[in-house]
Amino acid sequence: SNAKEGRSASQRIDSIDHAMLLYESAVQVSGSTGASSIVSIPEYDGTGPIDLVPSSGNLAQAVETYEQPVAAPLQSPLSVSNNRRIDQATLQRIWDVSQRSSSDDWEEWMRRLAIEFLRQSPSPSLRACASLAQAYQPLARELFSAAFACCWGGLSDAYRKNLVSALEAAFVAHNVSPEILQALLNLAEFMEHDPNGGLPIEIGILANLAP
Repeated sequence: SNAKEGRSASQRIDSIDHAMLLYESAVQVSGSTGASSIVSIPEYDGTGPIDLVPSSGNLAQAVETYEQPVAAPLQSPLSVSNNRRIDQATLQRIWDVSQRSSSDDWEEWMRRLAIEFLRQSPSPSLRACASLAQAYQPLARELFSAAFACCWGGLSDAYRKNLVSALEAAFVAHNVSPEILQALLNLAEFMEHDPNGGLPIEIGILANLAP
């Protein structure tokens, strides 16, 4: 039956609901004592499924393609791993905008960037969502700001500067969809919670995009 299939699909979602709470709950980003940011997220031990029946047919199809179990047990999701190194060179290749011109180019840029931030995230809960987010793009967009914030703390000053330049180029580029612009504006607002000052994006660029 459809109900039985729905329950079966929901049982394969181990940490998605938990990670979704990261964006919707009170998120604290701190990094005043070192390079890594610490993100406060709800308690989850990573050892069992969360009963989340998909409300969207598209999500249900995406879940059907997600057969890789979450490694158990996960590290504590209450903080990022200070020992996990971010592959900054790989991230830089993906956030590079020098070859982006058409609307399709920018859509692919945003898709790859959102997924790679999840893969590289020091947060075990966010990394656990990377495979499903690749199959279901709305999830990657929803978790983009949280994954970005986790990775931002692990970037060197030189890579941060390069990343900000790429974001500024995306803000002013032609053929960037309203959805991508809104995602980037949401990111800038999200990063204002960073006690170290958030994203150093030119105020004039953001002011020109204000409604």
